[in-house]
Amino acid sequence: MAEIKVVFPPAMLSATGGNRETIVSASTVREALEQVHLRYKEAFKPWASPFAQRPNLLNFFVNGVHIQSLDELETRLRDGDVVQILLAATGG
Repeated sequence: MAEIKVVFPPAMLSATGGNRETIVSASTVREALEQVHLRYKEAFKPWASPFAQRPNLLNFFVNGVHIQSLDELETRLRDGDVVQILLAATGG
């Protein structure tokens, strides 16, 4: 398993105790998000959980590349990778 950094958007900071990022051990984006979900359950309640499918209101990036351009939640991770969570732009 790789040691990776997960970076949270400002909207999640109250649920993560003010932590802007965390380190987890995971082989895929899905595993990383599962680890984060276990650690910070409250951060994901507004957006859906568990991560059986990618929640519609969140976007995930690995080293700056959207996972849609990679292998979605099955994207393989390596030591030092950064997974960033961003809120999707919504509106009417």
